[in-house]
Amino acid sequence: MDIFKLYATDVERENKGTWVKLGGKARIKVARVGNRAYVTLFQKLVEENAEALEAKDDAAEALADDMMAELYAKTILLDFEGMDEAGVPTAYSYEAAKRMLLVKDFRQLVKTKADAIENFRVKQEEAQGNA
Repeated sequence: MDIFKLYATDVERENKGTWVKLGGKARIKVARVGNRAYVTLFQKLVEENAEALEAKDDAAEALADDMMAELYAKTILLDFEGMDEAGVPTAYSYEAAKRMLLVKDFRQLVKTKADAIENFRVKQEEAQGNA
C-alpha cells in the first residue's frame, strides 16, 4: 500500500481552494475543511459566542447556523460560477456566499466537497516524483 499515492494532498490547494463541478455550468471553488484560516476563524467565533451558544435554545441554534455560514463563506467557499438565487444569476461575493450557505443542505454539499480527499490529492505526476 502506497500511503503517499493514496493520501498525499496538495496543501496549497487545501488552503487556496480547488474548483469542483456541481452540474451543468455550476461549479464552486472550495478550500479544505480544517485549513489554517478555517481553524483560526472557528476558534475566534466560538470564543466570541461561547456564552450565547451555551443557552442551547432556538436563538443559540440560529446563531450556530449563522456562524457556520460565516465560517464557510470566509474560509471554504472561495468562489462560484453558474449559480442562481431564486432564479436570478448571482455573481460571487462573500455576502452571496453567506446567504447561500444559510441553506443547510447547500452548506452540507459544500462541506462534502471540501472534505473529499480526491479534490485535494497531489497530482499523479507529483506522486510519482515527476513534477
